[in-house]
Amino acid sequence: MRSQQRSPPSMSGMSFVSNAHAVQTLHLHAQTHTGLVRPTNEDAHGLFPQAHLALLADGLGGGNAGEVASAMAVELIGETLGRPGHLPTGVDHGGEAGLLRSEQALRAAVTAANAAIHQHAQSHPTCSGMGTTLVIAQWCGTHLLVGHAGDSRAYLLRANELRVGDQIHRRYMLRALTRDHSTAQREAERQLARGLPLQTTHPDHAPARLTRALGVEFEVVLELHRHRLSRGDLVLLCSDGLTDMVGDAKIESLIHATLDGAPPTAGELPSLAQALTDAALHAGGRDNITVVLGLWS
Repeated sequence: MRSQQRSPPSMSGMSFVSNAHAVQTLHLHAQTHTGLVRPTNEDAHGLFPQAHLALLADGLGGGNAGEVASAMAVELIGETLGRPGHLPTGVDHGGEAGLLRSEQALRAAVTAANAAIHQHAQSHPTCSGMGTTLVIAQWCGTHLLVGHAGDSRAYLLRANELRVGDQIHRRYMLRALTRDHSTAQREAERQLARGLPLQTTHPDHAPARLTRALGVEFEVVLELHRHRLSRGDLVLLCSDGLTDMVGDAKIESLIHATLDGAPPTAGELPSLAQALTDAALHAGGRDNITVVLGLWS
């Protein structure tokens, strides 16, 4: 294995007091690493706490085209949704009208970014065929909006608490909030529908083909869902450089071990991101690794 010090990680973190009445704070932290095989990092991410927003993109395409596509997605969507004052009125409290406006804004921003990336690929031969995955999260009071296209994922980690006498025992449970848009996911669903055992893919095998991504076609459908939030919920966005190397069970156990049964705090987000990155590198680091963590406390 190549030295894990070949490409140092890039990290960023910030927090924002969202709702003075509820004294709630959104803490965001991101870490990205080129990995041990790829010469460049084609992942991109953006943190926009004043808009309660985080997004991650994983580029695809020859040469540096994937890097161009992912950077365009983050920049264009961030310019539209990430500026201060963009958050629709009432969305802080998770009101229905605010949620609907926020969903519409997310879809419109992604539609515009997709068209721009597609047009850029059509007009620049070196970028022909480029595209990017996308996973985007917006915290809206008691709700989380999650949209995605491709195989970049979102997870929710919530503590199950058991009180024994004066002691509280916590176990963090991982729940996937997205379903990959890929041929591998489609085949897995077919196997489940037929009652067949799932066939896992070895990392050395050819990667699954994406069935949805930004920029590949003139139009793209953002899969968008709402999720109820509880204070202390931890949200993870990640590229497949993590999930292809580290399974869901391992991600869950790593986070549980890092937190050591205590409630998550903003100060622990960097160590959580580092633990996940290190696990992917230890497993081979075959792709770029990007981790975004969001804590609503």
